[in-house]
Amino acid sequence: MTKEGILGGYIHGNEPSHHIPYLYMWTSQPWKTSENIYKIIDKMYNTRIDGLCGNDDCGQMSAWYIFTALGFYPVCPGSDEYIFGLPQIQQAEISLKAGKKLKIQVCNQSEENKYIQAIYWNGERYTKRFISHHTLIEGGNLIYEMGNKPAETCFDKYSLPYSLSSEDNHRIIPAVQEQQVYASNLNLSSGYHIVLQDNRLENERLWLKKYLQNDFQLIENSQGKTIRLILQSSSEQKEDEYQIDIQDEVKIISPSARGIFYGIQTLRQLMITTAGQCSLPQLAIKDRPYYPWRAYMLDESRVFQGKEAVKSILDEMARLKMNIFHWHLTDDQGWRIEIKKYPKLCQIGARRDSTQLNGWKGNSFDGKVHEGYYTQKEIKEIIEYAQSLHIQIIPEIEMPGHSSAVIAAYPEFGTTKKQIKVPCSFGVQYEVLDVSSQKVIQFLHDVLDEVIALFPSPIIHIGGDEVKYDQWNASVAISNYIKKLGVANPAELQIEFTNAISEWLKGRNKHMMGWNDIMGNKIHEYNSAEDAIALKSKLAEGTIVQFWKGDLDLIEETAQKGYDIVNSYHYGTYLDYDKSRIPLAKSYAFNPIPAGMDKSLQYKILGLGCQMWGEQILTVESMNRMTFPRIAAYAEIGWVSPARKNYMEFLPALMRLVKFNKHYETGER
Repeated sequence: MTKEGILGGYIHGNEPSHHIPYLYMWTSQPWKTSENIYKIIDKMYNTRIDGLCGNDDCGQMSAWYIFTALGFYPVCPGSDEYIFGLPQIQQAEISLKAGKKLKIQVCNQSEENKYIQAIYWNGERYTKRFISHHTLIEGGNLIYEMGNKPAETCFDKYSLPYSLSSEDNHRIIPAVQEQQVYASNLNLSSGYHIVLQDNRLENERLWLKKYLQNDFQLIENSQGKTIRLILQSSSEQKEDEYQIDIQDEVKIISPSARGIFYGIQTLRQLMITTAGQCSLPQLAIKDRPYYPWRAYMLDESRVFQGKEAVKSILDEMARLKMNIFHWHLTDDQGWRIEIKKYPKLCQIGARRDSTQLNGWKGNSFDGKVHEGYYTQKEIKEIIEYAQSLHIQIIPEIEMPGHSSAVIAAYPEFGTTKKQIKVPCSFGVQYEVLDVSSQKVIQFLHDVLDEVIALFPSPIIHIGGDEVKYDQWNASVAISNYIKKLGVANPAELQIEFTNAISEWLKGRNKHMMGWNDIMGNKIHEYNSAEDAIALKSKLAEGTIVQFWKGDLDLIEETAQKGYDIVNSYHYGTYLDYDKSRIPLAKSYAFNPIPAGMDKSLQYKILGLGCQMWGEQILTVESMNRMTFPRIAAYAEIGWVSPARKNYMEFLPALMRLVKFNKHYETGER
């Protein structure tokens, strides 16, 4: 490099060139970024009289050095990514908003050690070639370990920074774990024919044929290109893992029909359509889900959306490889599932006279009757449809709170025994089931018996959230029952009730799931600590806890106690929250594993759920507006490893989905 800053075709005095040394981070030899930065700094920045290179009139020469000295640089200012390079400092501390701090430390630094060996973020190994602005401004500790030779294992070869070329890279949603692209494409415009290695894949064959015809107008014929669906077990493969190989023909290989189906979804997004021609890129893919639990929850108690809306959501879940549909069928404002032994649940409990507008804080009502429920025949139809898409439906039957619709239909099951109407207002209601009554317990067993007969899911969700203890505290029967059980307070009574339901479900080979309120912690302001904190009672073993509210430390505490956890923290996953509150970028940044969680406990995190609560979602149109495009972000979080997440790649890939579903274009992101 010359003293004028000329390195080959690179001129350091030309500000628009300053990103060029960092471009090696997009290649298979990222360490060349360090080598070239070293040459530039050695010639252009020193402590002599000419220590700052010329053309610093706008401060860019200095700005380049400041960023570079910290170890990262904003190569593409339109993105939020900083690309790693060659840190010059020993340590630095940057003050951020709200008292947060970014601390940077460089270890093993010397003249010879000009290669990054490893990067750690908040104590954990970090292998991406970039770090986002969103991550840095949250504050934390960034540590570089340096060495005198390139470290090929320092960076994940798939975690490339943002590039407009994601279409050429065949980036889909969710991103695949491993991909090797060949040189050409396989043209399918003349048609295709599907070859099954096993007749157990007939369902998958029918879906593939339907997708190719509906999405791309491709017709199956014996002279077309071959698509082989192959069931093939391997000791090294997990059940949901699949492989795709596209050369002269298409092969989708997996140990399971579900894995084959996931491969089909990948194939749909890979299809290239130009000038009336359809082709697939010739490539090889190995892919598998990172988390086993990738869920979407729909609340139909508050607003009954109907069978077609549910099927539409299931279709999109299938495209995005989500595997759990959490169906919130009962709550204060409506009961939505036919129970033949208790017909008034639907005759009375499924109907309310009016609906509060603008959510639970609104002060007006629409004055219109809202009603609707699913017959058992319709429930079976939807379950069968979901099964064909390899989606498991988990029903939620709320107890002992959120039971106003039950009590409106059968007031004798309530704690006060008073006749009420199905509430028209939202928010947490006071009505609670009388768990001291054997009639109530029998009622719940009867309801669950009919639910279990319908749903093949091994898991039944019993809610258990937001129980106001006022009515229990005022009840003589409940007070006597608490004394009889020898428990300390209402929280422990709820745990004992919940455990009894769990034991009953176990007798029917079902696992219980509930919101994290059932742990017996104080997470609501309306219950006193004296009432809400369980001192002795412990939740039944084997319960799956769905975390939605409270201090994030409660997640680790729950894992320490041995429970599996689905992370549905409301500030990160609630789809009814306005997009100004949870924009797409924040949705994508959600991590099911809280920062700093003990690594030995992280396996207890099954995955995540995104929740579409109904209080402010009064139409199918508003449901779609709030669901899309954020559902794609949650799907990717559930599928890809953290090292593969890349928001700036995700965004252009999102545009691929528009051709399948117009809702990806709607609303703010």
